[in-house]
Amino acid sequence: MTAYVIGVTGQLGSGKSTVAMLLREFGATAIDADDVTRDVMQPGQPAFSAIHAQFGRDILAEDGTIDRAKLGQKVFGDPQALRRLEQIVWPHVIARVLDVRAGMFDDSVLAVEAIKLLEAPLRRVCDEIWVTVAPRETLVSRVTGRGMAAAEARMRLGTQMSEAEYRRFATTVIDNTGDEKQLRRQVEEAWRRSQDRVKRRVTG
Repeated sequence: MTAYVIGVTGQLGSGKSTVAMLLREFGATAIDADDVTRDVMQPGQPAFSAIHAQFGRDILAEDGTIDRAKLGQKVFGDPQALRRLEQIVWPHVIARVLDVRAGMFDDSVLAVEAIKLLEAPLRRVCDEIWVTVAPRETLVSRVTGRGMAAAEARMRLGTQMSEAEYRRFATTVIDNTGDEKQLRRQVEEAWRRSQDRVKRRVTG
């Protein structure tokens, strides 16, 4: 038996990071797959050479690291290029997650935040899937509020699964349309249900 894994996913701007932060507050160990991705893409790390070979020198910054903005320009809007990148990166991300899980107690909870959770083999590691949702224009507004152009935000959302598709895989749906109190209440209730499942699993 291993630690209980909650996958946290949803569309861009839907509030995955806030939900993961609350889960950490309630007692889970939380991993952001995007942070792990950044790490495995660093020079000397497992994915760097393969990405460099696949996408060329023009994705590198002056210091020799991968410029994620330049890489993003190559893959977003090009499904085949994005798929090639994911095939390079995801095995290393999953290996890191499994390493963390292996070092945890059986009654512990590991929350994995990942925007591509459902499309990746990482989904099979999860005992539950939590999906965060919000209206599309709310998503665009949130993302543009962080500095992204509205056209780019809509383009990136267009490359992702629809809300209906996300919901189809969800164990729990977190509606992040309201205020912070409403979000916290939903996460806390879902956390209690997860804790009950963990206890039943450990006690048999």
